[in-house]
Amino acid sequence: MLIESLKDESDDVGLLAALALGEIGPDARDAVPALIKVYNSPWSDIISGRQKVDAAIWALGRMGPAAKRAVPMLIRALNDFWWQTRDTAAEALGELGPDARDAVHALIRGLRHSMVADLRRLIRLRPPSGHVAAEALGKIGSKKAIPILLKASKCDDEKTRRAATTALERLGYKRTSRSK
Repeated sequence: MLIESLKDESDDVGLLAALALGEIGPDARDAVPALIKVYNSPWSDIISGRQKVDAAIWALGRMGPAAKRAVPMLIRALNDFWWQTRDTAAEALGELGPDARDAVHALIRGLRHSMVADLRRLIRLRPPSGHVAAEALGKIGSKKAIPILLKASKCDDEKTRRAATTALERLGYKRTSRSK
């Protein structure tokens, strides 16, 4: 019933179905293909349609490793026009943990781009928020992220700095007097 509701003409019905599936979590793994399809589905209304997409991505994250088939779609969503969708996709990838290793390079690129000071360039690059990308990298657990996380741990944005520091700790990185 909930999976069928994702296809409803009303984006509001699909939104509620996606939220309910997310609350169910890994036990709703049969809904993964339908949740993936929501990302490419047409909307009846831009606001509720975007909310439905973000709810579907959030639901995939709540399913954790049971949603690992969604990693390619979530990587594409990191480049979405809407910042909320980019951030929700980065959060979802983090919730998939090591099963989202294929997203590490895209998240590193997103974190690097989020630290760009030039506003025009930042708008063109459309990265996820730096702190969200840093958190996801820490949860995925790839040591490949250490260099960019070190850089982010010294950036101007306090949220990104804190998230990068936490991610480094999660990765087992120990600061030495040389690395400070």
